[in-house]
Amino acid sequence: MPDGLDMASAAVAVVGFGTAADALFRLAQVQPGEVVVVLGATGGVGVAAVQLAHLAGARVIGTGSNVESLDRLRPLGLNDVLVSAEGPITDRARALTGGRGADVLIDTVGGAALQDGIDALTDGGRAIMVGRIGPGKHTVDAYQLMIRRMSLIGCMFGPILDQPEVSHLVDDVLARMATGELTAVIDERFPLSRAVDAHRRAEERGRLGRVVMVP
Repeated sequence: MPDGLDMASAAVAVVGFGTAADALFRLAQVQPGEVVVVLGATGGVGVAAVQLAHLAGARVIGTGSNVESLDRLRPLGLNDVLVSAEGPITDRARALTGGRGADVLIDTVGGAALQDGIDALTDGGRAIMVGRIGPGKHTVDAYQLMIRRMSLIGCMFGPILDQPEVSHLVDDVLARMATGELTAVIDERFPLSRAVDAHRRAEERGRLGRVVMVP
């Protein structure tokens, strides 16, 4: 752990930022000038994906349950806001991109939101699925993936954390967080004696970032 980095920030960084870095750079291979849609931008992985995509030179569109939380991500690199409660994002995301669609989808929600996000991609777009909090089955139109030459890739960070290439991503994230280039967004900190309250808060909608328990 680099000097100057507190333990709570480091705990947030490893899984949240590590997953986002793996999804964006190793799997999606995002490029400067591309458009990235982050479903669930106010969650732990979402907040990280917004920052990392922005620093990589991408335009970032984020979805969330309320505009107030999303607007707080603008200083961290969020360019455009889409409130999920206002309905499917496909048409709105396409309108933001002049009808073209996004290049990359980072989906931390799953369920029906996954197909909605895929529909917002341009031909040849890459969808990375990193989580499931949304209701419904993970059903996608495989024929559309084929005819539009799109990719759908699963991202599960834990099982590959010990691989050298992936460990390097985490080391890079920790170093950039220590210098202030990346920001660990912590929604609330709880002592271990309030573990039940911490889990309850972590399951609530409208959070911004991670919930942390501190000894």
